[in-house]
Amino acid sequence: MTDANERKWVQSRGGHQSFTGPKEVYDVEEAICQVRNLGHAQALTQSRRLHQYRLEWIDQLEARYRGNPGKPLIHLSDLPRKTAIRVSEDGLALLRELWETIKRMHGTRAAKKLGLENIYSCAVARYYAYITLESLRRAEENVNWNIDQLEPYVMQIKCHKNNWPKEIEPNLPFDFLNEDGAAILAYYTDSKHANCVFTNKDMELHELVKGAVERVVGRMRVKTSVYEGITETNWSLLLPTLVTIAGVNTKPRQKIANNPAPLWLFTAPKNVVSAYLRALWTAEGMARFMRCVQTVVVPQLEPYRHIIATKPAVTPYNRLPTEAKETIYQHPSFLLASAVLLQRSFGIDATLKPSVAYSDYRKELTVLWTTEITSITEINKFSKLIDFDGTAKHLLLRQRIHESSSPSPFYSKRVAKELISLYPIRLMMLREESRYKVYASVYPRPPPSRQIRSLAVAIFDQKGRLVQSLGSDMFLGEYGHHFTKTQARMGVESMLEAEFGISMEEGDVNIVTEKEVERLIKKAKRGGFHVYVSAENVPSEKALYLKAIYRLELGNRVWPEKETMEIIRTVGNEDETGLKKLVADHLRRAYRYSLETDEIHFVTQKELQKLRSLTA
Repeated sequence: MTDANERKWVQSRGGHQSFTGPKEVYDVEEAICQVRNLGHAQALTQSRRLHQYRLEWIDQLEARYRGNPGKPLIHLSDLPRKTAIRVSEDGLALLRELWETIKRMHGTRAAKKLGLENIYSCAVARYYAYITLESLRRAEENVNWNIDQLEPYVMQIKCHKNNWPKEIEPNLPFDFLNEDGAAILAYYTDSKHANCVFTNKDMELHELVKGAVERVVGRMRVKTSVYEGITETNWSLLLPTLVTIAGVNTKPRQKIANNPAPLWLFTAPKNVVSAYLRALWTAEGMARFMRCVQTVVVPQLEPYRHIIATKPAVTPYNRLPTEAKETIYQHPSFLLASAVLLQRSFGIDATLKPSVAYSDYRKELTVLWTTEITSITEINKFSKLIDFDGTAKHLLLRQRIHESSSPSPFYSKRVAKELISLYPIRLMMLREESRYKVYASVYPRPPPSRQIRSLAVAIFDQKGRLVQSLGSDMFLGEYGHHFTKTQARMGVESMLEAEFGISMEEGDVNIVTEKEVERLIKKAKRGGFHVYVSAENVPSEKALYLKAIYRLELGNRVWPEKETMEIIRTVGNEDETGLKKLVADHLRRAYRYSLETDEIHFVTQKELQKLRSLTA
């Protein structure tokens, strides 16, 4: 045998699991090491957020990957024993040589007892056009021979379970280590696991998937039909067999199987990983939200069934008891947990968190997990490195970037860096972990846009001070079949995290009328932010001359309040704290500010120039 055939023969006999060769076998340990490194990086990045990426998820992923590492290159010998193949004349000649070898070694009668007569019936007598891999594997067990030698001569292949289509013209070996193969595995999340039917309303995606399947698996008859308004594409049941070998368990439904992304993607070329993520986001993502969702069945929530809503109603994660929350965190979506790590390999920061829980029509307790990209900088990275396959979602992504009203996070980081360098001790920037109370008035736009827009939004701190009020007609997200307050609250929470980097907890966001928001704004005093004052104290004149006042608001944004001269009368012997109290009294009378002394900071003329350069 040639070296290549010898290598395949050793592998088929259960020999060493790893050998050199193009795309044949990847290093499982190297891939798992990459998973752990990316997981620790993600956990560190997400550690200061409300929802953390847990280190135990990395251990769970490793256990799943060691149990089913998958492989990107699938040979004839990897297929089920009942698979039937039809070979060319050259392939039949190879089978005749095999039969002659069997006769010399065992004799005709012994060969029939060994169950090898099908080789004679197909290759010599020509009784049958197809031969099963089971017959050929019996030959492998008795003769120094390898099934994979037939790969160049296989003309047609049939799945043993399938009646339609009867014949496939395969591209052996089946190579998934390319953009088309990765896309097939990602789009499989949008397929019915029982019969491998791809379901999606977007016809463009059906054409993309059909092209990818033809290039990776081979030519076959494909049937596309419309059922209850959903377009379905049917193919051979050979496809789920290949997907299973590649590393995705297709026996149960995805929400029960909870498959992660295939392990070999962590050592794959960047273009292959990008194609996988692009297809996954196209199938399961929402471009306007920059959110990708996945459901997981969690039977361990059974003790809390009485407090979990039944679909179409849902129970927000924040409203569940602590014990139920912990149970949910012990059973994450492995698909999104691994996808977040693949995105991390591109330097894209995304947050993984549970959103809602509900009981579906099968009475299965289900949790909806979400991965979100909130920063406009990270969204721009996603657009350049990954993007969407479908034209519609691609255009929505471009619109999302264009409509974003938040300044670049590079701006906020620059402001923070500059301010810290100016005032390293006295500067107390607004912390993301501070809790706020938000009152928002929203309205839904009718289909087909299905957008949730704001009428008025007011943000208060825990002391009841108005920290910030936002303008009207801000895009908050999209709603499903019916607009609900829960969707409105989720939209407001996503906007606040994207705009200002603050995470809201249960009960912090309240949906009220526009008049109620206006009443609260009119009634409240301003506060909860920091003020920078450029002033000159002249004790001999018993006067404090205010030259400029700047505010530091949510998101570390600097705004000018006043740059005209004002005079505050003093006693003449005040220290810095006393002067701050006088400034606080002046701001309360002149601007209705309610500030503590530690929220007021004096700056020099040089620092004032810096503040002016940092104004939004």
